[in-house]
Amino acid sequence: MSQRSNIDVYPAIPTGVSADQDRFNRAIVEILQKKEKDLLGDLDQLFSGTFGGISVIDNATTFSVSTTNTQISNFDTNDPSSNTTPDHTNDHVAIITTGKYYVSYFTVVENSAGASVVIHVVAYKNNGATALLPVHTHRTLSNLDKGLMGTGGFVTLAAGDTVELWAEGDVTKTITFSDIVLSVQKVG
Repeated sequence: MSQRSNIDVYPAIPTGVSADQDRFNRAIVEILQKKEKDLLGDLDQLFSGTFGGISVIDNATTFSVSTTNTQISNFDTNDPSSNTTPDHTNDHVAIITTGKYYVSYFTVVENSAGASVVIHVVAYKNNGATALLPVHTHRTLSNLDKGLMGTGGFVTLAAGDTVELWAEGDVTKTITFSDIVLSVQKVG
């Protein structure tokens, strides 16, 4: 997206301009060129984007939710990405560039036969080390109930962090996350 500047540094002191004025003019031009370069770099980052995700669609593999937080491990697809590393094999998205990110997830979850269960799904970073609490939701599922869960939030992530989804319930229960999408997008 880079463009050539319309501001060119003139090669010689123009007639009628003092040496001090020429130094001042050149300094102003240099400042403007640096600001233009910074702005074009910001625009390059904005329009090229830093994003990524992992997903699974039409999953039939069950998941045992319990009162112990467990990483959701049903992902089977690396979604499109730029400047992140989606890794469905390890069920996370790796962050390459430090910054502010919008992290979101959506899932269709199904309860197996039997008692109701309250399911909590939370985004964590670094293999469950830190909860990304703005990205948290819960839902009560009755016997054979099926429903949508999802949320998103802004968090600060560092290069090398990983983002994953974890779940726990108020009881031990077999459920199915039939569709899940976990996405990250750098916003600042």
